[in-house]
Amino acid sequence: MVIDLYFTIILLITTVSVLLQCYLLFMLIYASPKSMVTYKYYLCVISVWDLLFAALLGYGLHPKVLFPYGCASVNGFFQYFGQTGAKVGMSMVLFTAVCVIMAEVNCLLYRMTVILSDQRIHEWYLKPVCVIFIQIVILGMASAYGIRLFDIFLDGQQIPEWLQRYSLVWPVPPPSNDTILLAIEFDPAFTKTHSRASALTTTIGICTLELLCGSMTFFIIRTLRKTAHMYSRKTYKLQIQLTLLLLAQLASPVVFFLIPVVYAMGCGLIDCGTNNSLTGEIGMIMITLYALSNPLLTISFVTPYRSYTRGKLGSICIPFGTRIRHSMPKERSHSDIRVIRSNSTSVQNTVI
Repeated sequence: MVIDLYFTIILLITTVSVLLQCYLLFMLIYASPKSMVTYKYYLCVISVWDLLFAALLGYGLHPKVLFPYGCASVNGFFQYFGQTGAKVGMSMVLFTAVCVIMAEVNCLLYRMTVILSDQRIHEWYLKPVCVIFIQIVILGMASAYGIRLFDIFLDGQQIPEWLQRYSLVWPVPPPSNDTILLAIEFDPAFTKTHSRASALTTTIGICTLELLCGSMTFFIIRTLRKTAHMYSRKTYKLQIQLTLLLLAQLASPVVFFLIPVVYAMGCGLIDCGTNNSLTGEIGMIMITLYALSNPLLTISFVTPYRSYTRGKLGSICIPFGTRIRHSMPKERSHSDIRVIRSNSTSVQNTVI
């Protein structure tokens, strides 16, 4: 039996991603500091969407790009639902990817409202009406992208004629007719213009989002430094870590999405020898790694989660003798997310 290295790598990355996301959800709910009793659920939303993205892409689609036909075969469980099921699966993958990114933006907005001097804005941001409205906007945007992607791919009855037409152009034998494919109509004149426009708009859109998020992060960190005297050392450090975590998470799509996607679009502009199955597999592996990056970043950036994980690993790896034990730091906190800091003259309320 010959083991396909590409499919093995995709399956391994997906399994590790799903397990890490489940662990992260458990840790967010049960090991977060008391001061994060509300914000931890914002992080949980990111983790849930990330978990769905990993499962749908790795287990549902399990795609493999087929060059030079510019299509992808579906090898996951969506292949059993036919061509329409594959299109729905791809739309769901894009839907969850957009939800992950927008949930991270929502967390960044939360962090910005926390450090504003007028806490009425933060209180308004936490109102159920505002929370529901934001979720509706996020789901609406993600649905629009998913529906648009569904319309772009060819229907099942169009695939055989599409393969027959382009098998006369390319010397490589086409995939078999029973293979479930995700394909887009290829017209040389249109595709070059469309690829150029798609690559440009995709790059501009993501770079604009990254620039806005970077500016918000800079504003949050600068404000925190100016008001550092209002926080305890532990609270200030946690605020900075959570902000930098979001910046790293929002930057990861540039590496795992933008680079492989724009590269693939660029290959539609020129006939280059690097446009082959290997580059397609590397690009798909990079996209699959995106779901793995978020839990690793969360554990690495935030001290309570890093300490909790180190303690769990220590208790497993050192079954006898002295074990690394972790106890969450006890904070003087209100029943919600407010940490009360007292001095001789006043009481200062802050929020994480």
